[in-house]
Amino acid sequence: AEAALVRGLVGSPEITDDEINDLREIFVRTGALAGVEKLVDELADEAFAALDVLGLEGEGATMLRALGYAAIERSA
Repeated sequence: AEAALVRGLVGSPEITDDEINDLREIFVRTGALAGVEKLVDELADEAFAALDVLGLEGEGATMLRALGYAAIERSA
């Protein structure tokens, strides 16, 4: 039942605030949110390690790293 609800609501242009809250509750309760956050952390670690391997220096490297952090640091 929840899977059908998620499929029906995600991406819906007519979603209500209450439905958004229902989805948020499902994502938290099922562990989906935690799983995605873990995946983001793992992929970010890989990306930053790849930047380290490139040995980039200077303002461009600093800005690229800052952009990476800005993309992953958010609140749910």
